[in-house]
Amino acid sequence: MKKLFIYIVFFSLLQVDAQETFIRTNLIGYGTDQPKKALVLSKVPVMNSFGLYDVQGNLIKKIPLVQLQKENWPPFQYYYECRFDDVRKLGSYYIASQDKKLQSQQFVIGNYPALQETVVQFMQTQRCGFNPFTNEVCHALDGRSFYGNRPDSSYVDATGGWHDAGDQLKYLITGSNATARMLMAYEWNPTAFADKVNEWGLPQSNGIPDVLDEAKWGLDTQAASQ
Repeated sequence: MKKLFIYIVFFSLLQVDAQETFIRTNLIGYGTDQPKKALVLSKVPVMNSFGLYDVQGNLIKKIPLVQLQKENWPPFQYYYECRFDDVRKLGSYYIASQDKKLQSQQFVIGNYPALQETVVQFMQTQRCGFNPFTNEVCHALDGRSFYGNRPDSSYVDATGGWHDAGDQLKYLITGSNATARMLMAYEWNPTAFADKVNEWGLPQSNGIPDVLDEAKWGLDTQAASQ
């Protein structure tokens, strides 16, 4: 009897707890012919079965969890990958545990939504110097040099580029990477981008797609930093 009691308690700890376990999917969606995977992040081992369901609640595919043997990233100790690459039928879906106590948000399998303008607008809101989102100049006198060929605390004009990761830091590597990706996106599909703002990011067409205005904002910053 004692052994049975210990077994029951241990088994209960292995059940999926909605407060301990989370499903992460690509909320932008999955391309029909593209790889498709989701992550299950948990503070406890996960033993439940998972499946892919349509919005009517029909089970489309059972999905085995594959534990990822990688370094833990707090607050989670267990990471699992579930793949459903072979599902290509267009529609809305969600991933859930077999008992439906744990469910992901709905996502789409099909064509990617047209989010390119949203990305460009986000870059505009992250501008350092004149920011068209706030219509103000930020960090105009923040640049100071230390341990270089100028006296410590010498003013350096470091405006331009974008704030990184939502804070006030800026990096040449990430800035140049973002610039390159915008230029590549325009080169691959130039007709996908609108011209709604001028070079300052203010609402006024200037005959240049906004993605190129934003890329130039980055290029000018890189050149000034050399």
